[in-house]
Amino acid sequence: MPSLIEPNRLNDVLKWEQENRYSREVVTVKSGESLSVLEVIGKITNSTPVSGTNDDGNTGDGDMTDVTAGDQVQLGTYTATCVQGGGSGAITTPATGTRNAGNTGANTMTGVSAGPSALVGTYTMTCIDATVSGSEIFEVKAPNGATLPPATVAVAYVNTQIDFTINDPGAKAIVGDSITVEATAADGDSGLFAITAPDGTALPDATVDVAYVNEQLNFTINDGATDFAVGDIFTIAVAAGSGQAVPVDSTAVDGSQHAAGFMAGDADASSAAVAGVAIVRDAIIVATDLVWPDGATTGQKNAWLAEMADAGIVAQSAA
Repeated sequence: MPSLIEPNRLNDVLKWEQENRYSREVVTVKSGESLSVLEVIGKITNSTPVSGTNDDGNTGDGDMTDVTAGDQVQLGTYTATCVQGGGSGAITTPATGTRNAGNTGANTMTGVSAGPSALVGTYTMTCIDATVSGSEIFEVKAPNGATLPPATVAVAYVNTQIDFTINDPGAKAIVGDSITVEATAADGDSGLFAITAPDGTALPDATVDVAYVNEQLNFTINDGATDFAVGDIFTIAVAAGSGQAVPVDSTAVDGSQHAAGFMAGDADASSAAVAGVAIVRDAIIVATDLVWPDGATTGQKNAWLAEMADAGIVAQSAA
């Protein structure tokens, strides 16, 4: 005798719902989808552009691409404002100086760092007084030829242009020994943008040419031929989504990655959007026969069940 396979029915899962069918809601199933009874759904709650909008007054001609919504995206306009333009970042130096190959003394230079007034180019420290062993005096020349205050061996040198310490070695310096430091310009393609959410919250800053990843929004600000200047702006307007129902999808970024309930009947929208009915709140269910996306993991299913529980759809074990 051939076996009969009974199709899924709503009462296989739904064990109780609020009176007057309060638990149910008419949903619009997105065109191109075909949802079956008991299929877990998500809703399209946001619409996020794939690129940011350049302000007309921007100096830089770079752009913002690869925009996607994060899990906690807000509806409204995100603003990215340049707070550090290209090439305006801090000048950098190596951590140690370079001894002249012809030096008699074995002095080394450590703790090198550029100050806020540092210049691009070569700083040269030359011994001009070796009278006191271990406390030799070095002249300090900036890249533009200006003479800065002298440095004393074994004493930390602090200046608005450069900081360092010339160390006292076993072999002492003589007049004419020199040490150099090469100060390097900031990357011309650099830049830093302050990110503000629609509710005014300040998010972490974004760096030009570095992918920005945040629970609210993801994107990349790309450098162009002309560097960004302080005050340049990009905006990203996140609009409300269509609210249409689709199969829940863990990879989605439009809100349908979250479980919004499950279908109370079949709905074929393969040709055009159609109305369907879903259980979206206040119900008791046995989750065994819910229809999940192919390949859904136990962890994903549990997370979606937790989201439905937040709406009052409580899963219980079969009696």
